[in-house]
Amino acid sequence: MSNTFPSIVAIVVCACAGSYLAWLLVGTLGLGELLSAVVTVFLAMVLSTLAFAGVIALGKALKLLK
Repeated sequence: MSNTFPSIVAIVVCACAGSYLAWLLVGTLGLGELLSAVVTVFLAMVLSTLAFAGVIALGKALKLLK
């Protein structure tokens, strides 16, 4: 198995987690439909990127990644 597959899995998992968390957070604000969608997409991208960076940093700290 190549090194690409674990990265793809990590990206998908972090994207799903970031999107769900953004949806929960923005849903509580009670914004309009279009504004809510735009804010959710932006926040999901930020949260997913932070989650992926955290996973990579944790993997390197635990010496699971080079």
